[in-house]
Amino acid sequence: MTLTLWLFVALGATDAAVTYRGVPAEVVRIEVYEWREEKAPVKLAAAIERGGDAASVQAPAGVNVIVRFARSDGLYLLDGPFRWPAEPTERLLDTRWRRSITVDASGGSFENPAIHWLAEMDDEDGWGRCVSEAARVTCWGVRASAAGIAYFESQGRTWWAAVSGGAARFRSSAWGRLLIVRGPPFDGRVQVRLRHPVASTQRSRSVRLETQDVARAAGVPIGQSAIWVAGDEVPEGAWVEVLGARSGPLYLSMRELAEGPTSLPIHVALPDARVLDGTVLGQGDAPTAGSLVTLFRLLEKPPATTRDRDPPRRVLVSETTADRGGAFRFDRLGDADYEVVAWHPQLGRASAVLRPGSDRVEIHLRSVGVVRGRVVLGGNPVEGVDVVGVPDQDAIRNAADLVDLKGGDARTGRDGRFLVSLAAAGGELRIGGGRYPVRRIALTRMGAETVDVGDIELGLAIAITVVLDADIACVPRATGPVGRTGLQVVLGTRTGPGLFAMSIPEPGFWEFGLMCGDAERGLSPAVREIGPALLGKDVRFLVR
Repeated sequence: MTLTLWLFVALGATDAAVTYRGVPAEVVRIEVYEWREEKAPVKLAAAIERGGDAASVQAPAGVNVIVRFARSDGLYLLDGPFRWPAEPTERLLDTRWRRSITVDASGGSFENPAIHWLAEMDDEDGWGRCVSEAARVTCWGVRASAAGIAYFESQGRTWWAAVSGGAARFRSSAWGRLLIVRGPPFDGRVQVRLRHPVASTQRSRSVRLETQDVARAAGVPIGQSAIWVAGDEVPEGAWVEVLGARSGPLYLSMRELAEGPTSLPIHVALPDARVLDGTVLGQGDAPTAGSLVTLFRLLEKPPATTRDRDPPRRVLVSETTADRGGAFRFDRLGDADYEVVAWHPQLGRASAVLRPGSDRVEIHLRSVGVVRGRVVLGGNPVEGVDVVGVPDQDAIRNAADLVDLKGGDARTGRDGRFLVSLAAAGGELRIGGGRYPVRRIALTRMGAETVDVGDIELGLAIAITVVLDADIACVPRATGPVGRTGLQVVLGTRTGPGLFAMSIPEPGFWEFGLMCGDAERGLSPAVREIGPALLGKDVRFLVR
């Protein structure tokens, strides 16, 4: 008696046969399992007969089963689950190759959780399906080329494992969502960034915000066209930025993702890359070469009028410099509201808000006024001295938009003269630095278009001798002036045991320390006020 016939007799002649046609030749075994939802399937005894590309399978009637047609490499075709019929039946065989995936579930105290499968490619028949088996989870019927997420909910957390062919292990987060990404065109190379805006504690009113990566959050690529995004906290205003190889970025609210159901994947289409061309124009609409052009993305819709509310918050996207013809370009923009700010050190600044779809802009610079003057040293003009318009500290703390505080920059010519633009909010001119002493000229909001500050005598730096209580192989360093914009670092020059010459470029409070190769050491006192009264005198410190 053959094995097939013996199984047929053992099962009983009343058990019906199911016939499959088109069974691939590479199928080496056919197995029948009792399918039990959320529990490991149990293999059943079954009578199998094969002839050509047909197979006849006989199993107990009324049992909920799956039939697996396995290859030698572990891939299989799958039919089911279905109730085994009481009458002979023919069934169509799904020709999509599948696999089973095992995930390590050790290290957690889980009581038979309901495990779900989310895949980059949807299967209309509901496969794969995951079941718990002791300290592991097995996902059956996963498409051979598909990757996905196995997850379950427990103790207020989402436990998930990213499965893409290799070993996988469960991790937990407060929330998680699967993004399934489409064109145009989509070639599988997708980047994702999880960012949030950060307001300075010193500039609470500022509308131009820094950005940081979201802590304890991750974007995990799943196969070729999906990204699993998961995290714990959701900072205010946080977003998920998705960018394809040739697309523009897509911005998604992280809070909306986190508050939605994990079971519902989000299908997103990457927008075409948006290109913005522009020109910066100065007086008489003349092209302005060398203008600094900065692009910001608005986090909120701009108000209908400037009186409605404060300007919307925004974050830096990119920066470039206008060419000789005043032209600039930003590429790979997304479907969002942007602001372009152009700034020139002598001709002023201007900005424009760009709504989605804008691909061309002209920026016409405007100046609230200019400052001119001449820098001299001992009555003689000095070439190459830096002249920088900077805000004062109170203006920095109180301003909503720091762009209003930026004045012009210049460097004196052969005749010592300079011309820079005024900042809208006033501020001061910082003249000198580097090998020159520093002078500061206070500027206020003036009605005149041109402010002439005349000749500015740099004078001399404050030369002091730093005296240490110990002769060590270190060099003193002074940083300052404390509390002023444009900090400088000055190093001493050894003149004897424990003696160093230093030239302090401007009066004020300076922080002192020691540079000892790659290490640093402190001095006491750490901060000293340096003024003209100390010119040519010793300043003593204790080495800590």
